[in-house]
Amino acid sequence: MTVRRRAPRASTKDRTKGHVTSAVHPDLVLQHMPATAFGHLIKASAASVLAGQIRYFRERSGSSPQVIREISSVATELSGALAFLDPVANRFTRLIALETVQADWIAVYTNWDTGWFQLGQSVSKELRTDVCVFRAIPDTLRRDSKGQLIGRPGAATFALFSKGNTVRSLTCLNDNGRWRFTQEGKPLAFERRAQYRAKNLRDRFTIAMLLEYMAALRLRPFEDDFFAVGTQRPARGMEVLPADPDSVRGIRFTPMRILRRQWALTNKLLDENFRTFSSRDVAEL
Repeated sequence: MTVRRRAPRASTKDRTKGHVTSAVHPDLVLQHMPATAFGHLIKASAASVLAGQIRYFRERSGSSPQVIREISSVATELSGALAFLDPVANRFTRLIALETVQADWIAVYTNWDTGWFQLGQSVSKELRTDVCVFRAIPDTLRRDSKGQLIGRPGAATFALFSKGNTVRSLTCLNDNGRWRFTQEGKPLAFERRAQYRAKNLRDRFTIAMLLEYMAALRLRPFEDDFFAVGTQRPARGMEVLPADPDSVRGIRFTPMRILRRQWALTNKLLDENFRTFSSRDVAEL
């Protein structure tokens, strides 16, 4: 597979709203990191995914009643839809489902600060469908003047499920200063297998490779014009909170701007990891 690198674009046209967003600075999806660093692309309707999650929480509420709210129209533009994920929480409380320009595929994000990887496989099994789970966190982990680790450990994850079964899974992450690489399933035709033998573990599977692999599946979750959010295709969502006010107060909510600062996510860092690759640069897949 040949990948051409391109010079940064001056702007990109949002297909659904007609507005122009700058590519010199991060676009909407990147502006809403870290919430958009984790996500799921599901080959199903938004209605079926939301119905399944509502059923999941109702069945498991047990002795801890929860208030579950389905929202048929969170927003009719991408910026409003992504803003629904703010603030980020230390447990799942919100989810959005966005239609995309890729027929039959929807994108699902939550406001859980660690992501919800189990969601992908469970939805794939319940709906008997395909799900792609991704994680793209630029590495900002470093030691301060006192030798303490600060920042956020980097990670790149690509997982593909079909009818609940793992088709392929790749993860490379910084485990508190030590990089680890794992894989499961048979390599797909478009993979760069030789890279998995790189001397430096952190180079065996990178964010650039993750974007490349997803582009091979025609999935572009880090490009604004991949989403088809509009008046006829509004973002759908759900909210789950404990019925007990004391339990709600026990949830730690963090505004996205604060979490970005804690993760040390800067425009320059995001540009370096995401702007230099575009699915349009893949010549032959």
